[in-house]
Amino acid sequence: MILDGAGMRRRELPQPENPPLLLAGHAGGSLSPGRHLKDALRTPMANLHPALLQRAGVVTQKFADSTEALPHLG
Repeated sequence: MILDGAGMRRRELPQPENPPLLLAGHAGGSLSPGRHLKDALRTPMANLHPALLQRAGVVTQKFADSTEALPHLG
């Protein structure tokens, strides 16, 4: 899996509402590529990380300020 995106910002600028992210790879067949996904407004970007870690075999439910692992990545 390769994750690339524009989640970084300068401190004096407002937080972007929907930063674009690119997730590439199959994660051993646990990801379905070739889709455009859009989450609800104000979904923490940190929700993506537990979902990716779980697909890499790491047992985790939380990452930073995540509220849940994104359920629709598979």
